[in-house]
Amino acid sequence: QEALTELELVPALAKLSYYSIPYKNEYGGVTYVEGPSIKAAMALARRWGNGANSARITEDQDERVIVEGVFLDYQTGMLTRRSVSVSKVVWNRKAGRYLPLRPDRLNLAIQAGMSKAVRNAILASLPASLVTAYFNKAKGMASVDSGKSKTARNGAYRLCLTIPILSVLLTRKTNPELERTHIKEMRREQGDL
Repeated sequence: QEALTELELVPALAKLSYYSIPYKNEYGGVTYVEGPSIKAAMALARRWGNGANSARITEDQDERVIVEGVFLDYQTGMLTRRSVSVSKVVWNRKAGRYLPLRPDRLNLAIQAGMSKAVRNAILASLPASLVTAYFNKAKGMASVDSGKSKTARNGAYRLCLTIPILSVLLTRKTNPELERTHIKEMRREQGDL
């Protein structure tokens, strides 16, 4: 629940909390592959609490590196591992063949693979209902102008009611007129919360 509230408080995170990659399908149209992002997995793991995650290289083959992401839920003792294969070569059109990645590019590719492996381990460990609710909320919030939405504002108001110092932080982070306008409006809208 805290992870969902965090999305309401910081609506800009919604756009970073899921990915949507278009692929051409066999009928000439476009199919989108969508899911929770690495940032979403890390936010969920942080709010889930009492767990740890890590990544490592498990195999270094001629043309690829196998990396493993791990998530351990200390409360249940459940350990989840997920592997990702990272290519050491890239197709070069000009040369008409596969060429080895430069060391700096290979390093970046391995780091990205490790992040994906950790994301996969975290998302496989957490309750599917939580992951689905977070993904759907992030996608829904990202599709509207979240900076001015009443849902986003009410989320911030709810947190202000439970954490008194937050109203001061919220005022300082947005603009000086917030105290005069939105915080006073919050008191009028409390019945809507």
